[in-house]
Amino acid sequence: MTSLADTLTKYSTIGAATTLGWAGDEYAREYMLRLLVRAHAILSAHNWKVRHLKEFYPRSARLLGLNVNRGDEVCVRFRAPSAKNTFLPFTDVICTMLHELAHCRYSRHDKYFWGLYSQLVTECEQLEVGIACGKIVGTASQQFRFTGSHRLGGSGSSLRPNCSTSMRKTLADAALKRIQLSRSGEFDGCGCDDAATSSSTAMGNDGWICKRCGNVNMSVLTVCDFCSDILDPIGTEEGWDCTRCSFHNYCSLQHCEACSYPRLNTPESSQCAVQRIKVFGAPTGDFSAYGLLGRLADVLDPILRERGWQVICLNEFSPTTPTVMSQGEFIDSRRAVLRVRLRSPNTPSEFLSFAYVCTAALHQLAHMVERHHGVAFFEVWVSMLNCCLMTEKVQEDVVMFEDIKGSLLQFTRRLETIIEDQRGGGKRPLTMPSMHSLVADCGNVVKRERSSEEDGMKGSIHHDCVDSFRNWMCSGCGFLNSIGAFLYCEVCGTTRLPCTPSLEKRRGSLEAIVITDDDDDEKEGYSSCDSEDVVVVVV
Repeated sequence: MTSLADTLTKYSTIGAATTLGWAGDEYAREYMLRLLVRAHAILSAHNWKVRHLKEFYPRSARLLGLNVNRGDEVCVRFRAPSAKNTFLPFTDVICTMLHELAHCRYSRHDKYFWGLYSQLVTECEQLEVGIACGKIVGTASQQFRFTGSHRLGGSGSSLRPNCSTSMRKTLADAALKRIQLSRSGEFDGCGCDDAATSSSTAMGNDGWICKRCGNVNMSVLTVCDFCSDILDPIGTEEGWDCTRCSFHNYCSLQHCEACSYPRLNTPESSQCAVQRIKVFGAPTGDFSAYGLLGRLADVLDPILRERGWQVICLNEFSPTTPTVMSQGEFIDSRRAVLRVRLRSPNTPSEFLSFAYVCTAALHQLAHMVERHHGVAFFEVWVSMLNCCLMTEKVQEDVVMFEDIKGSLLQFTRRLETIIEDQRGGGKRPLTMPSMHSLVADCGNVVKRERSSEEDGMKGSIHHDCVDSFRNWMCSGCGFLNSIGAFLYCEVCGTTRLPCTPSLEKRRGSLEAIVITDDDDDEKEGYSSCDSEDVVVVVV
């Protein structure tokens, strides 16, 4: 393999390039060599220079990259947090590097930064075409090896030849994901603006600020708790394991970086609560699933404490039946295991709205009281939804965005209207087709005998409600949802209206994705529709 020193002699824009030298360094060096090719082309085009491009493994599990002093040091994470022998997908590593290179010009994550970042993504896509065709010297024989994460000692990811079209799409998807994370208020893995807020302690009189990343550290720490490298490759360096999600935190933060669970918790408060959360696979730098389950557990815990219940495990699951959203396994009258779908069945990389995930989990909790989908079940379900909305108002650590609360409130009011129409039914089975459409995504199999009333009702479902199990058009964003049983739009999270008509429109789009920065436009007096400051990511 070509040495980094020999490669650097060809690139005047980069002063030094280093890897950690840990196990699997041959993969890290291969990553670095490929980054150098792409970085040099982009740096040359913009007349930038980087003194030191390096692989790092910071204490903060959420930190993916860091740009120190606009190019003095550009750090990129290659390996997964708490899994040092697992390499992140190369496209994610490229996007992290492009993100940090954009900080050579703009420090803040504003519309100008994201505009430049999207421009760099487009330039990198063009580079990928040249590399795949062998037009860029020194890269024709280096085909893209890692289509996913790669674990040392295992089978790794499939070793398929590079396809410029799929590579461009993967790169664009990864770039768009980072933009969406930032705009939704989620941590996007950059240390530029977010380091100081990552600390759970105020600086106080004895604290100190890291000159490298700006993080506020406690006085007892001798190295930065956010950006400093973990020096021990074996894994014996001090840290703590989260009791809820088992993630190993190297930071001294008082909340888990993966699921936000407190480091110290009283036995009394943790007994009637979600005991464990579990997502698919090991973390590979994307904490969205952990964060989503963690937020869900925080919402469920007050309800569990009030009723004296315990969720032994809150699992992410992906059943083969795409219409199934949730499922419950009830150990006894007070303990259960909940399984909830987090990702779109059509696009597994996209997460469903938190409002829908929360609604589905509460659906299963309602089965702790009523196993059958009768009127009494709906009353319990509504009670829990209202409790969830009230809890958010009085509990500081349970935070929902306004659109999520609005969707939950709209769905709750819809259930209340249906219950009023059915008042007096008690435990009587459902007598309205619209009520059947509200439970079509439940995966529970309850053994019961069908009453003659239910058998007679099967043929009485209105034609419009038959359509409710087919494609339906979102009233909020116009997206054509292909899974008729889903209660919320897969794209925007808007509640499905009763018997929403199905329109003939292709699901998805081949149009360019236009991203505007509404906050900045409002501050500067621009209209988001008329502003020229838009970011276009073409897939």
